[in-house]
Amino acid sequence: MSIDVNNKIAIVTGAAMGIGLACAQTLAAAGAKVVVTDIADDKGKVATQNINDVGGEAIFQHLDVTSENEWASVVSKTIDTFGGFDVLVNNAGIFHVGFLTNTSLEEWRRVQHVNVDSVFLGVREAIKSMQLGGSAGQGGSIVNISSCAALKGSPGHAAYCASKAAVHLLSKAAAAECVALGASIRVNSVHPSVIETPMADEAMKKWADTFTEGNMETMRELIINQQPLEKRLGTPEEVANAVLYLASDASSFSTGTEIMVDGGHML
Repeated sequence: MSIDVNNKIAIVTGAAMGIGLACAQTLAAAGAKVVVTDIADDKGKVATQNINDVGGEAIFQHLDVTSENEWASVVSKTIDTFGGFDVLVNNAGIFHVGFLTNTSLEEWRRVQHVNVDSVFLGVREAIKSMQLGGSAGQGGSIVNISSCAALKGSPGHAAYCASKAAVHLLSKAAAAECVALGASIRVNSVHPSVIETPMADEAMKKWADTFTEGNMETMRELIINQQPLEKRLGTPEEVANAVLYLASDASSFSTGTEIMVDGGHML
């Protein structure tokens, strides 16, 4: 079976840049109609136009993923425009670097709010919509972007690790629930290591300040050495290819599972 998503409708969160942008572009190139969502309206609209300029089909919708009302609005707009949707990629998230003793309760809660509550809201709204059959009457696929940090603790990342571990187990619980309900909806997660994105660049600076006295070159070398397969960082497109597989019918017998895109980091 070829891996495509012809005629599927996909919502991608945090799609203005980085992994989300690559997911939106990859899904569109493989035949999906994509709803690009982000809080960065200008960048999101440029991303949408770029997809349309190369023959894809996309619309942009502003979405603060922590807002219940905005999720409802995006889902309603998608259904009004396309008749439903078949794929949800929960990608939007934030990073946090800081030792537990230096992390405020407000910082902790913000990471969980953006990284966990948003996925809960997206999964809940997607299941409610997809139970009606998606756009093609055949259920759908939910892909949640977690992280290697969900499975391996590291100093200075407790808030982030906890949030991504929650996404991992939420994905499994939602998959089990869909099976129990008899809904033809698959829920899986993707676990990248450090990927070349604007968010990773920002995190690298904080890591350097925390662990290598501000030396970015040393910090980058340490991170790269944790990816033993090719001694490099991953690319957003490599993550997007895993998302494409899980979004497509090629993964029709996979639910509640996870795909590592980590260059061997978890070996």
